[in-house]
Amino acid sequence: MLVGAGERAYVVQRTSGLLVVDAAGVHPISLTSDGASAEVSSVQVGGDTVSVASDGTVQFFNADGTRRSGFLGGVVGALSADGTTYAYAPTVDELANGMKPGLNFYDTTTGKLRRTSLDGAVDSIVWRGGDLLLVTDQGAERTLWRCKTRGCENLFEAPGNSLTLR
Repeated sequence: MLVGAGERAYVVQRTSGLLVVDAAGVHPISLTSDGASAEVSSVQVGGDTVSVASDGTVQFFNADGTRRSGFLGGVVGALSADGTTYAYAPTVDELANGMKPGLNFYDTTTGKLRRTSLDGAVDSIVWRGGDLLLVTDQGAERTLWRCKTRGCENLFEAPGNSLTLR
């Protein structure tokens, strides 16, 4: 089953695990060091980078299956089209478990993290062109934001939970 695709590679899930397919061939991705299975919640491909969210963690791989880095939390995030930036903010559950509020920009090449302030828990997040769009949930309303590393701009507010990105 196809679980993620980009311009240079795509990822399929088999009973044996995840496989990255690119121009150089087929490459397995190992999510655990002991061979145990992991429940994958999302796979994204950008440039030569593959991000995999599973079991409360996010891991980054080269298109050849080599693991680059990873961290706990941030499972609702978006990988940029060029694969150099993974943007994420805490969900309601992550905030409740002590994750700091705010929007994070993780450089998948250097491992450096840049933060900007953002209120509320993230509901959905996506890159559209060079813009990062996200919806936060403040309980009684949801807000659509356009963000860059220097801050976020409020674009729209809607009562209830009817606002989301697809």
